Amino acid sequence: MLPRSKKNVFIVSDLSQIELRVLGHFTKDKELIKAYKNGLSLHKLLAERVFGPDYTDTQYLLAKNGNFSCLFGGSPGVLVRKYQFPNVRTAQKVIDGFYATYRRVMPWKQETIYEARNRYKRRKSPPYTLTILGRKRRLPELMSSVRSVRSGAERQAISSIIQGSAADLFKLGMIETHRKLQDVKWEGHILMMVHDEMVVEVPERYADEGLELVKSSMENVLNPMTGEPILSIPIVAEAKIVTRWSEGK
Repeated sequence: MLPRSKKNVFIVSDLSQIELRVLGHFTKDKELIKAYKNGLSLHKLLAERVFGPDYTDTQYLLAKNGNFSCLFGGSPGVLVRKYQFPNVRTAQKVIDGFYATYRRVMPWKQETIYEARNRYKRRKSPPYTLTILGRKRRLPELMSSVRSVRSGAERQAISSIIQGSAADLFKLGMIETHRKLQDVKWEGHILMMVHDEMVVEVPERYADEGLELVKSSMENVLNPMTGEPILSIPIVAEAKIVTRWSEGK
């Protein structure tokens, strides 16, 4: 727990569904882009497609877990073991619904793996993927003759692009937050990072101003090379004012 102060409060923030937003940017999938630009819930869309308009809360949760699992290549067995799906049949139904709804996702994954392998140069360079800002992840296992090893590398190829790009966006948001905090008349600072969550400490009397500063910094990140927006899909930062870090959970 962070030390409590009568004069300061904490602003806890993260990026809402940033991995799925990055997926929409890379795949240019029409349904993903439309959903995010119109403020629709991906989890509701998948739940309706798989279970019908009268889906239950439990089925909504299955759709939500299915969205994130399919993003990184989760199998029906993984959904059953990790996300408490009732059976493999239901898990497969959700997976099929995901790829039927977002039709550009599977072709993009296949194209991405193909491009990574084509970067291989014998004795010079292993296959690799690139994040949205060009950070490289080398994956020599993509050329393995062992199917299980190769399949694992294929999943890593996708996850490294999605998670690595999400990390790029978050770091740019941190940098912009820090820069803006230097320009205000009151003293505020980034206190710490915990996984994908940023904690900023600001004077209590400037809490609302600090909240807007953090949200604006995280949502409006620009490419440092071009000065243009990085994602073609809106970025949404979720932030709240708390007096204890535990209240941000």
